[in-house]
Amino acid sequence: PPPVSTEKTKPFQINKNGVEIFYKKYFSLQLYENTIETLVVGNSHGFYGYMAEESRHEINACDPSQDLYYSYKIYDKYANAPKLKNIILFYSVFSPGYLIELSPEEWRSDLYRFFFDIPYRFSTEYEKRPVLNDLASLIADVKNAPHDFHYMGNCPHTAFNPPDTDPETRAKAHLKGAVRDENQNSYLELMAKRADEKGHGLYVVLPPYRSDYTFFLPSFEETFSALLKLKDINIISFFSDKRFSDSDFGDTDHLNENGAKKLTDLIREEINE
Repeated sequence: PPPVSTEKTKPFQINKNGVEIFYKKYFSLQLYENTIETLVVGNSHGFYGYMAEESRHEINACDPSQDLYYSYKIYDKYANAPKLKNIILFYSVFSPGYLIELSPEEWRSDLYRFFFDIPYRFSTEYEKRPVLNDLASLIADVKNAPHDFHYMGNCPHTAFNPPDTDPETRAKAHLKGAVRDENQNSYLELMAKRADEKGHGLYVVLPPYRSDYTFFLPSFEETFSALLKLKDINIISFFSDKRFSDSDFGDTDHLNENGAKKLTDLIREEINE
């Protein structure tokens, strides 16, 4: 792939609800660090797709636009959690080339820096930005709100992409993003190495998509060619899985609550078999 440009696609726009959810996840990870057994990381497909349960000692640490770098860093932060057993990584069509700092969601990288002290990748540019100061008052409001001691990081499933979202345009954009910088898979390799060192089970989940989105994707082998080149990666694929129908989705590629419950049960079956 060509060299990565640090030119951003659009000016960032901070989403207050996104900040609130992010802080709630951070709070839960801190609160349950000593009891967590299953940690789920990844982007919005994991946020919408997995229903973590407190009784199972699971936390859904997925967040919209979370790329492989941040998924690895979150896992690395909690790799020494005393009861941690399983790491579930949601991996999407765009994952091998997606970088959050170069996307319209770049403001989320400031939350990772602020709460988890995860370094920016483009430090010479990002460390000089006044964004953390701009976020300070909003973050203070969020931190002062009543805490939810039973939040496991799950999506409320109240918002989806607009119904008129064109599946062809969305699928092609994801495919284009996938080849921007396939070196992002190096963070998955680091995650696998860390999991092997710690004796954790690492499961890479390829989520299902609605049929009109899948229609515009190449074959499984071509769509996930970069991932399939990696060795010793445990992949659980639901790509074109007939157990999911279009009624399980809230938009072209995000599951609704019923679809998420179905996917979660199937993942647990795969892990525990």
